[in-house]
Amino acid sequence: MKKLMGKTEFEKFLDSARPTEIGFDGASYIIHVGKKLYVAEPPFPPKEIFPPRFTLLREHLDSKPKIVVVLVHLGEYAIGLFQGTELAVYKTGKHSIRGRTRKGGSSSARYARVRARQRTEFLEGVSFAIEILLSSQAVDHIFLGGSGLTAKALVKTCPYLKRNEKKVSLRTVRARHADFETLKASIDDAWSFRVTKIP
Repeated sequence: MKKLMGKTEFEKFLDSARPTEIGFDGASYIIHVGKKLYVAEPPFPPKEIFPPRFTLLREHLDSKPKIVVVLVHLGEYAIGLFQGTELAVYKTGKHSIRGRTRKGGSSSARYARVRARQRTEFLEGVSFAIEILLSSQAVDHIFLGGSGLTAKALVKTCPYLKRNEKKVSLRTVRARHADFETLKASIDDAWSFRVTKIP
């Protein structure tokens, strides 16, 4: 069994499993449930792993790191700073992006240029919003979500993300939209644990 569990689902799993022993190998939690063994890879490591202790996982889940989530789809964005799982500050916005045109020739080329310019303006606008919202904040982890291509373009464009590239998670948050409601729900996904049952 391999499963990506959001924070809520993972906590329910622990409550029902009632582990008899929990260890940490530096990268993942080793969870013993009777004769069953599970490996749970956290979204980010705990702050303090010494001394080794049974309560480390619970302390990890109860911790309140500052987590940034940036959701982008071409034309809309949502940026949030969470303290643990609580949304502290946020900003959302939209920017008009021309759709594709069916016409060919010079008309098609003109629309392509307009669309490219609007895309650049959108990414610059999101970068500016990130800077304004977060430049004075000390953050621990950054997660991106939404359109993969747009998110990658933002990482290359945004000075704040470049300065904090070591804090940007390789994991991405699943998000079909980049609005306030999706942003609020995204933190559970950012906290996801990859759980594997060892045969």
